Amino acid sequence: MKSKMNNRFLFAIACSLGLLLVGCSSPAPSKPVVVINSPPSGTAVDANNPVLVQVTGTDSAGVVRIDLGVNGVLAASESSPTPNGQPIFPVTLRWMPPAPGTYVVEAIAYNRNGESSKSAGISILVKEGVAGLSPSTAVPSPTSVSPTTIAPSTDMSSPTIAPPTLPSSVPANPPETQTPASNSPQSQPTDQPGSQPPADTQGPPAPVIVGPKDNAQLSCVAMITLRWNAPSDPSGILNYRVRLEKQIGANYGEDQVFDPVVGTQLNVSSQTDCGNTYRWRLLARDGRSNEGQVS
Repeated sequence: MKSKMNNRFLFAIACSLGLLLVGCSSPAPSKPVVVINSPPSGTAVDANNPVLVQVTGTDSAGVVRIDLGVNGVLAASESSPTPNGQPIFPVTLRWMPPAPGTYVVEAIAYNRNGESSKSAGISILVKEGVAGLSPSTAVPSPTSVSPTTIAPSTDMSSPTIAPPTLPSSVPANPPETQTPASNSPQSQPTDQPGSQPPADTQGPPAPVIVGPKDNAQLSCVAMITLRWNAPSDPSGILNYRVRLEKQIGANYGEDQVFDPVVGTQLNVSSQTDCGNTYRWRLLARDGRSNEGQVS
């Protein structure tokens, strides 16, 4: 009798383990993760001028589409060129702010299984602007752009020519037979030096990296945000190119390029893997699109 009870008890345990294994064999479907890389939240832009929003979606199942919504209304969307999607899908979506105000911009990524990510959102302040400006990017915060006003030349007076001095012996009514004045051309005034500022053909200096610094060790669960200080340039700073490289053996290979980046920070948490070593480099472009030195 005791043996039969033990057998039933073992059979019940085996059944329970079998159910547990069956339950573990069907994991919950993965969901993508989406990050808005730029512009940073709080950026100020001009109305009626396009804003470029850089978004990255990641999912091992493959990201097939990223939608961009503004105040709950779909503003832009881009699909992956491959039917099964991409594990890392970076896109640049364009939005035209219609009028001044504060707007909430959100991004959502979708994988090939139909699963959607949690939305990533930022706020953008739209100011009164003049239509038809450069359609490049949102205007970063004042700390990241250093526009320079070109002062006019201190000598703004036009060159003058003194009238000829008539001799006192000239009669009031000269006879008609008097020899006409010489037709030789008068000398033309030359351009004043410094009246036109020289063209800016020099790129800005390398941005100063704030963090992470060299040999920094970060937690795998930490938010990884690259930060730098904007360099100074006579034409102002337009945008940046950021290159994230992963160590492969003794060398570094190009892993991700973010271009253009507006502002002085970039979140790369979804582009880095735990246990790997990375380095990052960046350069700035000025208002005349001159590329500067690499940090």
